[in-house]
Amino acid sequence: MKIHICKYYNYFILLFLLLILPLGVILKAQPVSTFEDIPTLRQLIIAPQSDSLAAQYYSQLAWHYRSTKADSAYYYGTKALGHAEAGSVLALLPRIYSFIGLSRRTVGDYSTAASYYLKAQDAAININAPSELAYARNNLSSIYRLQGNYNRAAQYAYLAKRDFIISKDSVGLAYALKNIAHVLKKKNNYKKARKELFIALDIWQKRKYVRGIPASYNAIGETYLLEKKYDSASYYFYIGLGLDEANNDAYGIANAYKYIGALHQEKANFDSAFYFYQKARDIEAENNFRALVLNTDLQIAKLHIEAKNYEQALDIAQEALKEAKALQSHEAMHELRMIIANAYAAIGQYQKAYQYVITYKKEGDSLYNHNLEQNINAIEKLYESELKMQKLLEDNKKDNQKLDYQKQEIFYKNLLILIFVIVLLFLIGFIFFYFKTLKRLKAAYQVQKEQKQELEKLNQIKDKLFSLISHDLRAPFNSIKGGLFLLKDDKNMSLKERDQLYELLWIRIGHADELLNNLLNWARTQIEGNPVDLVSFNLKEAIEDAKHILLYAAEAKNITINTDNIDNINLHTDPEIIRLSLRNLLSNAIKFTPPGGEVSIFTTVSDNSIRIGVKDNGIGIPEGKQKRLLDALTLESTPGTNNEKGTGLGLMITLTFLHKINAKLAFESTENKGSTFYISVPMQANK
Repeated sequence: MKIHICKYYNYFILLFLLLILPLGVILKAQPVSTFEDIPTLRQLIIAPQSDSLAAQYYSQLAWHYRSTKADSAYYYGTKALGHAEAGSVLALLPRIYSFIGLSRRTVGDYSTAASYYLKAQDAAININAPSELAYARNNLSSIYRLQGNYNRAAQYAYLAKRDFIISKDSVGLAYALKNIAHVLKKKNNYKKARKELFIALDIWQKRKYVRGIPASYNAIGETYLLEKKYDSASYYFYIGLGLDEANNDAYGIANAYKYIGALHQEKANFDSAFYFYQKARDIEAENNFRALVLNTDLQIAKLHIEAKNYEQALDIAQEALKEAKALQSHEAMHELRMIIANAYAAIGQYQKAYQYVITYKKEGDSLYNHNLEQNINAIEKLYESELKMQKLLEDNKKDNQKLDYQKQEIFYKNLLILIFVIVLLFLIGFIFFYFKTLKRLKAAYQVQKEQKQELEKLNQIKDKLFSLISHDLRAPFNSIKGGLFLLKDDKNMSLKERDQLYELLWIRIGHADELLNNLLNWARTQIEGNPVDLVSFNLKEAIEDAKHILLYAAEAKNITINTDNIDNINLHTDPEIIRLSLRNLLSNAIKFTPPGGEVSIFTTVSDNSIRIGVKDNGIGIPEGKQKRLLDALTLESTPGTNNEKGTGLGLMITLTFLHKINAKLAFESTENKGSTFYISVPMQANK
């Protein structure tokens, strides 16, 4: 079933933006090439420089233009070579030869490219540069692969892999793995090829090498395409395309379009295949990628044969054959002649088809002989390179043996010094540890002593609590029990007497409830610490709640609770701690205020805190008791003005809970005149 690209164009664009573009944006921030600042390089070249510097600058320009402007890359490469030879800069020669070879490979001039790669190999051996030697051999591998000689391509790729590992060059190793994967694909070993490509991809991602990453995605996609796993192939092709577009890499974009075209061709979606092949060809032609244009024309001609467009296939193949002859691409010429023969046969021109078949066979024999001669020359070069490398390795081995002996002498001297230093450090460490341990034991003893004192105080509180539970808590309950008995059995009790009894029972119940609540709150703090819950709440409402709860006790003593001077503000702290503290302070104020008195609650706001005051005009606190009143471990009480019994537990709980929210409790008191207690909440707790 054919896909009409125009019909689905909008969906394709939407899918591309959603899946691919985000990846491209991430990598677009990375540098496109190692030598980004090309205008600066040109300015440096214009200024008079030494041959060494000029050779470096020109070689960087050659590298930068190797894929985008092959002719410029070749020009700058030869300029760099001239300066390097003039200044006898031998260290740069292997790299310059490789850069010139890359520029020739881009335009399809494989024989010239191979000659420069061989020069790069020899130059690397002469200066004992394993990494440069590895790059030269890896480039030779790619030339053999492009010419269809996969056995030789594999040999050079594995040699390059070994050299890159020796020189610890991870980026170069990734290139070698990619070449090995290409060879494995030709041998139909797709899983092993993918394994090599994923390792290369991981290396390039760690090094953030933006040209290698999309190339790996496209190569991985090709392995899936060859296995006819079209969904996986499409996934990797479109990721590769997105990354190439983000990097503005014309060479990579053209290859990605070609891969996508091959995917559609494999699925017999001829319209889509033509569309993507043509997009690839336009980019290649614009950038003068002649070898890529030739390859794309060959694919388009094949596609026309499959689509039974024989006339179009014939026209494209004949033009491509002329270009293949100009580029001396024997493999492409060989394949194009068979395409032309098939096209002539399909339209009934059998005589012309026969002529191309004869030429195809002759070309096949000459191509075989040509490859054989190249193989022999390559083997000889490889053998010579190995001999030179072997000699260098032997010389290095002798030098290393001398160095090893010297290293052993230095090692034993250093070992004796190290042993002395270790013994000295051990003695110093032992002395330091001894005194530190002694100090720590003293500190631990002091902490233990303080804990013991605190436990003794807590035991005193515990004993007092048990006394309260057994006596003070039992008394109101017995009173309530007796009152209820009277209400039940005394039928002659007047209505006034019943009201008075009800009021007395209500007061007793309130006292018992207050005591129980304080006991429970104290127990919670001792068991698990009662975690703090910080929220925003209205302070005025919290004060009114506390007033409402204790209104019964105030009315029983005819005491007025005044809350007119309260600011309408919000607090951000634990509301339950504030309410509990207010209830306890208000309960104490009512307890120690005589009948007919007044209790006032007010607030003040300053820069540092929010202050809540509870003021009474009661009996006040004796001066001797004031000093120990706010001790959280002191538990004592004083009877109220109506002889109300207390425990002192409420004030202790209030101190404990306010400490949890960084609030403070203070008071002012004059005996027989009254007291004022203040809760101060720090302003930062209210943010």
